[in-house]
Amino acid sequence: MDWLVRDIRYSTRSLLRDKGFAATTILTLSVCLAINSAIFAIVNSVLLRPLPVPEANSILLMANQYPGAGVTDSHNSGSGDYYDRLREVPAFQEQAMFRMEAQTLTIDGRAERVP
Repeated sequence: MDWLVRDIRYSTRSLLRDKGFAATTILTLSVCLAINSAIFAIVNSVLLRPLPVPEANSILLMANQYPGAGVTDSHNSGSGDYYDRLREVPAFQEQAMFRMEAQTLTIDGRAERVP
């Protein structure tokens, strides 16, 4: 334990002797700690914390691909595909349809952009 106290005293004297190096070192450490905390917060919220729904591990995303029709990288399903799955695929408890891009809906003759 005595060597730890000596090392701390020596490092403090060295940092006080060269103030430019000390400022650079402290700034570098603080920036690195801030970036590390931000990355951990993102990883924790996206990957480590489970989704706030019951049985989140049973959620499945289904999409259709039509490479022969000239449609590339399409991961959207139309409403017809959704209703076909409702009728023809009894393996799922529930199904829902969503779109990742905003849509324009007309309700009572008034158009509204819905994200």
